[in-house]
Amino acid sequence: MLYAHAASWPVGFARLVERVREVAPTHQTAAALLRDFNRPDGVAKRDAERVAAGAREDAAAYQPAQQIEQFAVTGPRAIARARQLGPAVVDYFGHAMLRLEEAASIGILEATVHLLDLRRALDLPTGGARHRLGPHRCAARADDAAG
Repeated sequence: MLYAHAASWPVGFARLVERVREVAPTHQTAAALLRDFNRPDGVAKRDAERVAAGAREDAAAYQPAQQIEQFAVTGPRAIARARQLGPAVVDYFGHAMLRLEEAASIGILEATVHLLDLRRALDLPTGGARHRLGPHRCAARADDAAG
């Protein structure tokens, strides 16, 4: 389920790079947006159950190969598109207007946190670059842990 949740980011980023708007950002940094998201009445608290349910549905609906494809194909295409755009403001999924590079930093943060979550769930070390897993091994280990 955690891998299915994390695998949604490349798809989300691909959508995000198509949501360019000619407006000023509502938040100057990703940190400011995340602070708002995590307020007691923020979207992270309000939508936690919906996000968890979506991850469960994705885990049941998508095979590991499809989830891996999100990182191997969809993600790189979205990154290439973001590089073509250069500096831009994007509609962050209806929640805010954010500079694209700030939005991308949220994906990096999410990936890091969820990799640590996955490693803890699999009882693997969480410190240092020497413990890296590629997406193929993560998916395989996630299947082992789930099944």
